[in-house]
Amino acid sequence: MPMGSSKLPLFQQNFVLQARSRTHYWEGAGPLSIKTFRNGRAYYRTNLGHYAVERDGYLLLNEGEHYAIDIESETEVDSFCVFFKAGYAGSMNSINSSCRPCFMSIRTSLKK
Repeated sequence: MPMGSSKLPLFQQNFVLQARSRTHYWEGAGPLSIKTFRNGRAYYRTNLGHYAVERDGYLLLNEGEHYAIDIESETEVDSFCVFFKAGYAGSMNSINSSCRPCFMSIRTSLKK
């Protein structure tokens, strides 16, 4: 199975990646994820454009979206990324109706 695949066993569970590096490159299709960085920036390339992500921002990538990340810095860049297991977003549609308003509020605020 190629490294850049959302079908990897690692991507079959929710997890948080917190790392520090001066250089990093990865390309492939990943799970639903939210990423932010501090002490520098990471550059992402997707089908929709190019993005520089740093402390005051975040990047939300959809499940199966193909992207590349590139970090090249003289100082160590801290990453904080939350990855959601395959199908996680779709499973939110089956939330108990009493919880649905809370989830809808969160989802709406993420779109802003």
